[in-house]
Amino acid sequence: MLSLDQFDKARAFIYRHGDLLTYRRFAWHFEGGSKDAYLDALAGYQNADGGFGSGLEKDILAPDSTGIAAEMALGYLDEMGVNDGPVFEHVHEWIVRNVTESDKLPHLVEAIKRYPHGPWWLGEDKTRLLGVSGYLGKLGKAHPAVSEAAATVFEKNCLPLPDKFTLYEYPAFLFLEHDPAAERFPDCRAERIPKLLAMLEGDNTHYPLYFCYNRWESGEIEPAVWKSEAAKAVTTLQEDGGIELTKYKQIDSYAAWRPIWTLDLLVILKRKNLLHV
Repeated sequence: MLSLDQFDKARAFIYRHGDLLTYRRFAWHFEGGSKDAYLDALAGYQNADGGFGSGLEKDILAPDSTGIAAEMALGYLDEMGVNDGPVFEHVHEWIVRNVTESDKLPHLVEAIKRYPHGPWWLGEDKTRLLGVSGYLGKLGKAHPAVSEAAATVFEKNCLPLPDKFTLYEYPAFLFLEHDPAAERFPDCRAERIPKLLAMLEGDNTHYPLYFCYNRWESGEIEPAVWKSEAAKAVTTLQEDGGIELTKYKQIDSYAAWRPIWTLDLLVILKRKNLLHV
């Protein structure tokens, strides 16, 4: 799928423009690097309360723990296959504690305002718990209180499901795919793959299977779909080695996201045995 020249340019781009987490993630996947080193880099974003912040989400640079940063951390932990140890256990405790106390995860708008941020993060983050709970289920660590709260969020905010998913409705997909509580919504579970495929058919700007570290992953997606979406996604690689998603070029954080998205593409191509074919 990629030429060796494209891969080498992508590697150079990632090392030239990425952060420490991205370096170590690349090294673990492609250069025999240490998973512990990757995990240690992720832990650098973890707060004393167990949550994550400090720009793990590149459009929220506030140090405070947020639901979206916890979700992103769980995505990386899932990629590493880590569901125990201090980093996982502390974020798991943070999630359970916040859900038990308030039925939701923190999204501290006033704190977000004090640091560079994407303006879209100044509203409510209504469905974040779905993604977090979905990842916990995927990691084999679903928690009854979190799943119950997530089911309530899903029922309140996601029904009826749209004709097709949109890119940022992935928390609902993660919930339906992985959370045990999704079994109470059998019709929605049955519709999740057709609605994902409908999204892919109309998409020519995001290629979500390849730029979202497997938020949309499912064993029910046929190999032919992964292959056809890969063929589209690799066309975004530019001469400098990084991917270009034109829709996002105007956002302030675009330069910070490019090496992350470029590595997402390489990682998922490798996982699907499509890196060099």
